[in-house]
Amino acid sequence: MSFPPFGGLPACADVVDDDERAAILDRHRRGESIRTIAAGVKVSIGVVHKTISEARAAADHSP
Repeated sequence: MSFPPFGGLPACADVVDDDERAAILDRHRRGESIRTIAAGVKVSIGVVHKTISEARAAADHSP
């Protein structure tokens, strides 16, 4: 694995696959907290937050 020139981890385009994304969004619609979703799907809280935010932004821009 090569790292960016100034350290840190390389950027990953998709941290979660389609099944995990669907599970995150479904759990969110059912009212589960971000922490509960993260623990259940076994991803970080940040990944859950980003996934939900991206889905919200996409919904806001759809006709």
